[in-house]
Amino acid sequence: MGEFIDQNLLNPALGPELIAQECGVSRAHLYRSFSLDGGVTKLIRDRHLDVAHQELTRTNGTKRSITEIVYACGFSDTSVFLRNFKNRFGMIPSQFRKIRVPLRERNTNVLKLHNHLTDICARYTFSL
Repeated sequence: MGEFIDQNLLNPALGPELIAQECGVSRAHLYRSFSLDGGVTKLIRDRHLDVAHQELTRTNGTKRSITEIVYACGFSDTSVFLRNFKNRFGMIPSQFRKIRVPLRERNTNVLKLHNHLTDICARYTFSL
């Protein structure tokens, strides 16, 4: 399921509804399954932030502006992105771009998401 999220990360429709549909469970069940991890929406947002972080610290190719990265990573509001980015990584995007701090394996939320959804799908005899 982690692959499904990564493959659909830039899809504006990616959210709990699409994930629940892909896994064959109700949206309510999906929310309950991830309540201890901060919710499925938080896991998706964190993955979007990880992609933005990687883009900001890229050393090869053309560098996009922070605003371009914000919108490309699925955020529609720059201020929301900046607040979430700082909460997740401890500094604002422009600081990360200057020092190019590599993304560490923070908590493994995407892996947890994959494991949760695999377990849920297995209970309902759906395959991923």
